[in-house]
Amino acid sequence: MADVSKAYDAHVLKIDADANMLSAEVSYIVTDCRDESEALQAVHRTADSSFEDVPLANLEIEERLNDRTFRVKVNYEKTSSNAASAIGENNDKSTVSFDCGGGTKHVVRAISHRHWGSHDSELIGWNGKTGSDMQIAGVDIPTAQMRESYTTFITYGELIARGFKRQIASYVGTVNNKEFFGWQPGELMFLGAAFSNVNFKKLSEKLQVTFNFAVQLNEQMDGIVVSGSTHSITKDGFEYVWLIPKTEVANGVPVTSIDDFFVAKVCEGKSFDYIRSFL
Repeated sequence: MADVSKAYDAHVLKIDADANMLSAEVSYIVTDCRDESEALQAVHRTADSSFEDVPLANLEIEERLNDRTFRVKVNYEKTSSNAASAIGENNDKSTVSFDCGGGTKHVVRAISHRHWGSHDSELIGWNGKTGSDMQIAGVDIPTAQMRESYTTFITYGELIARGFKRQIASYVGTVNNKEFFGWQPGELMFLGAAFSNVNFKKLSEKLQVTFNFAVQLNEQMDGIVVSGSTHSITKDGFEYVWLIPKTEVANGVPVTSIDDFFVAKVCEGKSFDYIRSFL
């Protein structure tokens, strides 16, 4: 386990004309750790959250002293308004983008229809035959396909200290199990996050980070007849639905019904609190 101790060199301090503290730099020595990420995380757990009344802003590697020893600098900074912390600044600059485009879904049964002739059926694209020769083509109709993205600014040092890359990878493909910025549980799937063009040696540099989601609304399906009984069935946005149909012929016309109806949870649910903490 990494060992952390404060380097008792003189701290670098900055005050304003009224002698109010504006910033401070405090150095730590970290021994017995494998790499820069482990050193930063060890200091992040140990360092004070503020220096006097100046909030912690970021951490950075000052120097690698040997294979398993690092000097880490903790920067405390006060904003020009003497109020917001680094995380507060991120929140002020966070933005959201939303896109609702057109996808398709395949349907084989008409909501209503008009008919002239001798082969009346609500099945769309029926070829007029029964038995093994029967075909039902159906039709593709438009349906909403939604995406939402949240963008914020985070220092590279904070991303490393909080294990960003591994944590984000564990969320991909999961669905929110609690409300998230107005979306109900089950409606939001996390698709991943991205940043680029960072000087990985400059941990205090702020990056533009984007979090991407797919949106699928929850549904309430009323009047579903299964094996002769009528049901009201709820489905979360990213649950999977399938059924076992039954087709019979009455007066030479195919009539479809449902023998079995399934709603399955196929994606893991998570709270998304870790993602929310950056926004």
